Amino acid sequence: MLSWDRMMDRHPAGHLVTGFHDGKDRVNRERLLARLIEALKPTGQFAIRKHRDRDLYLMQAFFARKDDAERLGEALQARRGSGDPGWATQRTFSFDKTTCDKLDAVLPS
Repeated sequence: MLSWDRMMDRHPAGHLVTGFHDGKDRVNRERLLARLIEALKPTGQFAIRKHRDRDLYLMQAFFARKDDAERLGEALQARRGSGDPGWATQRTFSFDKTTCDKLDAVLPS
């Protein structure tokens, strides 16, 4: 895993997967997303970050390889999107408490 800035330098038009939530619970989504990505064994470089956009809290995963982003998107039933220019592909999903609980139950610690 690389830092977000390093990924932006190396892969300025990468593949983005964004989970959104309301921020009302204290789930460590960053660690949960990292566990899921590790379990999927990406073949290319990636980065994750927490981000806030107005009233939404976002967890974003940024991949160098399209197939890595697609595997994560499929695992999370993410929808294809095109909201932000500059990304080669984009997907979004709800990262609500129910999703977090399901992932936590099946992922290795």
